[in-house]
Amino acid sequence: MRSRHTSSDGRTVPASRVSPLQLLRSFEPGDEAAILRAHGRVFAKVDPTFQPKDAEAWRWKFQQCPAGSKIALAIGADGEVQGQYAGLRQLVRTADGPVSFAQAVDSFSIAPVLGGLSHASAFVRAGEFFANSFCGAADGLEHVVWGLAIPAVWRIGFSRLGYEHVRTVNALTARLSELSNLPVDGMTLEESAHCPADLAALYDSVATERGASAVRDAEWMNWRFGAPGSGRYRFGSARQGGQLRGLCVFRLGSFAGQSGGLICDWIVPQADDLARQSLFGWLRAQTQASGATQLIALFADTAPEWVEFQQAGFRVVPTEYILAARCFRAPFDRDYLFWRWHYTLADTDLV
Repeated sequence: MRSRHTSSDGRTVPASRVSPLQLLRSFEPGDEAAILRAHGRVFAKVDPTFQPKDAEAWRWKFQQCPAGSKIALAIGADGEVQGQYAGLRQLVRTADGPVSFAQAVDSFSIAPVLGGLSHASAFVRAGEFFANSFCGAADGLEHVVWGLAIPAVWRIGFSRLGYEHVRTVNALTARLSELSNLPVDGMTLEESAHCPADLAALYDSVATERGASAVRDAEWMNWRFGAPGSGRYRFGSARQGGQLRGLCVFRLGSFAGQSGGLICDWIVPQADDLARQSLFGWLRAQTQASGATQLIALFADTAPEWVEFQQAGFRVVPTEYILAARCFRAPFDRDYLFWRWHYTLADTDLV
C-alpha cells in the first residue's frame, strides 16, 4: 500500500507500507512527541549522561532552522516511532553554484533489526526512504547528505546506505601555555551574545577563498547559536576603523573527548594576520576567564586554518569520527568534498 504525505518543504511524498505492521513516511505535524519518546529510549541506553530533549529544543532544531529540515520515519503498528533518519538542511555556496546539503542528525533505530522492515533496521529503512524521497540532482532536492559518523554507524551506512568515506576526522587543540600571546595594535575587539549585523561582507570575502562553505548570515548564526536556554555562546569581532575584519564564536564545552574552550566558528580571511592574532588573544582571554586550560577547534585538514593554527601552537588530536557523505549531484562527489569543503564545529550539531 502507498499513501501520500507532505514533506517539510511542502512537496507531496509517497509513504511506503513495507509490511502490514509498519509504515515509512515523512514527518507530519504532531509526530514530535513520538519522536522524542523514541529518541530518549535509544540514547539513554548508550549515553549515561544523556539529557532528553524537550519539545522547545526539538522545535528550535528542526522547525526553526532557517534552511529547513527533512525527516523520514519508520512507524510501528502501535503508532510509535521505531526509527528516524533526519537531516538539517544547509544552503552551501560553491564556485560551481549554490547547492543544498543535509547534515544527518539524531537518526536512530529502536531495535537493531525489525522483521517487518525486511530484516533491516528501522534506521536503514528510514534512510532509504529519505534518499528516495528527498535527495537527487534536481533543484529543490538534497544534493549531498553528510554526517560525522562513529565507526558502528559508519559500517551500517557504508554497507546499506551508500555512505562514502570522505576523511577520518582530527581535531586541533592548544594549551594556553603553548599559544603565542603577541599584542596586536590597531584592532578593536568587541564581544556580544549575537551575531554582528554587518557579517555579510566578511563572509563574502571568506567564501570567495573556499571551494564550498555553508552560508553564514546573521539569521543562520543567531539560530545556530541561539538554542533555548543556551546562553553560553559569545561572539568575538575583530574590527579596524569600524570594519569587521574577523569573527569567531566561543563557548566552554567538550568535543571528541577534549574539554576546554571551543572555537565553534571562525570567519577570518586567510591573509588577515592581524585579525587572526587579535581573535587568538580574545579566545585565550575567554578560556582563561572560564577556568579552562586549552582551546579546541575543528577544520578540514585541507583548509588553510589547518596549518595556520598549528603554526600558532595547536596540535593534532585524533577523534573517533568519520566524515561520511552520500552524494547525488555532480561534481559534488567525495573527492570534491575532501578538497574543497570548508567546515567548522558550527556546521555540526555536536557543540
